[in-house]
Amino acid sequence: MLNVDIRNEFSEFGKKMKIVAIMTVLSIIPYIGTILSLIGFIFAIMALSDIRNANYKLKQSSLENYRSKYSTAIVFRIIGVVISGAGS
Repeated sequence: MLNVDIRNEFSEFGKKMKIVAIMTVLSIIPYIGTILSLIGFIFAIMALSDIRNANYKLKQSSLENYRSKYSTAIVFRIIGVVISGAGS
């Protein structure tokens, strides 16, 4: 049962990360890019919760390390979106 739960968490994480990747690529479109980037940000936060749930069950330090580095990357992305949005 535990393996099925963990597999589902990683599957949901992968689905959300695909959406984040698409939104990141589409964020270069002028004017709409800021909105798409915010949508990507929301999905990234949701994906991090899936990783947190998987880490809660697996208790691996590498997942926690990945989660903290990705959280830092999200903060930098927010700063980039704000600067990019202010420049448009």
